[in-house]
Amino acid sequence: MANERKNKLLQSGDLDVYWNTTNNQFEDELLAIRIPLLKGLIGWRIMLVHKDQAETLASVTNIKQLQKYIAGQGRDWDDTKILEFNKFNVTGITHKNSIMEMLERKRIDYYPRSIMEIWSDLDVFETNNIVVDQSMAFYYPLPVY
Repeated sequence: MANERKNKLLQSGDLDVYWNTTNNQFEDELLAIRIPLLKGLIGWRIMLVHKDQAETLASVTNIKQLQKYIAGQGRDWDDTKILEFNKFNVTGITHKNSIMEMLERKRIDYYPRSIMEIWSDLDVFETNNIVVDQSMAFYYPLPVY
């Protein structure tokens, strides 16, 4: 369910509680229970990449170089806003499965995922063409309340 829809359901009373990453808009509109459920681990990012591009991305040594490549992210995810604000080249995609399909078809260069999500994503989307990048990780604060 999209974040916008979850928020509307909460505001209407059709939904009582849910966990999500936070941002100023959510906290202005909803009541946040500020207990970091995932202990900040959702902000630690490693990349899914197409196996044919793994060596190319492994040669990246700084943020400026990484910003030249195309990241795939959910259209309404906080991650997308964070990456765009920091001048990353991001393609916002509606469905999570579509992101993996675009990565497999090399329409995006990488898919940053939290260390909490990346392994299950690989299990769900069965392919031998997508691998976990072994060369880099990055972090941004993204609490889940």
